Amino acid sequence: MASTRRSQIGKGNDATAVGVERYVGHLLRRAYAVARKNSSAALADLGDLSPVQATALITLASGALTQAELGRQIGMESANTHTLIKRMVAAGLVATRPDPANRRLLLVDPTAAGQVMTSKVEARLAGSTEQTLAPLTASEQAVLIDMLLRIIAD
Repeated sequence: MASTRRSQIGKGNDATAVGVERYVGHLLRRAYAVARKNSSAALADLGDLSPVQATALITLASGALTQAELGRQIGMESANTHTLIKRMVAAGLVATRPDPANRRLLLVDPTAAGQVMTSKVEARLAGSTEQTLAPLTASEQAVLIDMLLRIIAD
């Protein structure tokens, strides 16, 4: 029965979906759980690094950001971003400094250790993404990524 339901998801219109499988929030949460499990497993040998910390490091690889900018780019609330940065500072992965343009703001930069960790993280997350998307063809993967980007666009 489960395989029949799974085979119906995404085919035709919403009338083919069964039960909670009609609700996009439920499906996204389930897909997120698969992606999180795969990324956590891929990062497991890197110590206490969470997938969100890994995402923050990759985001900071292109340059320093304010706490608020980092939070927006990784989809976190301000208070959670503050806690994330505190943990990453304590782990030696990032450092903060006053923004020269607005000294009330702090810029967040990866440290040398954070940069080394970023290169490790990128390879592992590429593998976990490949694993998560493995049930899809290459063209389906591209379409899914495009649709998700459109959903999360500001």
